[in-house]
Amino acid sequence: MQHEEGSSFDAAAIRAAHDKFSGLAYSNLIELTMANDDGLVKPERIEFGQEVDIISDGVAYRSILTGRERGKNTKLVFGTVRLDLTKILRRGGNGQ
Repeated sequence: MQHEEGSSFDAAAIRAAHDKFSGLAYSNLIELTMANDDGLVKPERIEFGQEVDIISDGVAYRSILTGRERGKNTKLVFGTVRLDLTKILRRGGNGQ
């Protein structure tokens, strides 16, 4: 990824992620929260960009890992919708 002069790392990362994932069909937003040491999911082993099948009520949703928040628990974020939402929120706030 090239870093343009004057742009923040966050903005460059969002652009790079959008370029990589914008053509994919993973537009769903799925957030899963679990224990950090969950033995079934093993959240520390899932890599950004990794495709996964998330099964809920007998329906499988194909998605891609795009975010992770770790505190007392781990929240895994799947789908590319949040990339577009982040851009909308940034445009609306701080006079940008």
